[in-house]
Amino acid sequence: MVVRVGTLDDPSVYKPKIAIFTVDKQALHHIADDFQAFVRRSE
Repeated sequence: MVVRVGTLDDPSVYKPKIAIFTVDKQALHHIADDFQAFVRRSE
C-alpha cells in the first residue's frame, strides 16, 4: 500500500471500512459496530 503525502489532509475523502490487527487494539480504541474487524490480516 502506498499512501501519498497530503492524502489524509481532508478526512471527508477517506472513509475507513475495516479494522485489521485488532488483536493489538488498546482498550481505549473504539471500533464502530458497522466495521468489519479482523484479529489479524484477512487471507
